[in-house]
Amino acid sequence: IVKISRWRNGDVLPLRLVDCRAKKINDFIPYGITSDVTALDLSKNMITSFKDNAFVHLRNLKYLNLDGNIYTI
Repeated sequence: IVKISRWRNGDVLPLRLVDCRAKKINDFIPYGITSDVTALDLSKNMITSFKDNAFVHLRNLKYLNLDGNIYTI
């Protein structure tokens, strides 16, 4: 987890970022991601779908980047 103060859209906040960008992830299982995370970058992976409860424990999540995936809602 990396502490940063700016997100791509320009918001300035103290963030707790998990950077999973371009890790060749195709099935997202959020094991090990703590509930205090506020930003999750899953961009540039191969994710096609998510389980219904994939993000339920991430109660503080404010930003989720899914750019570059082929996911379905």
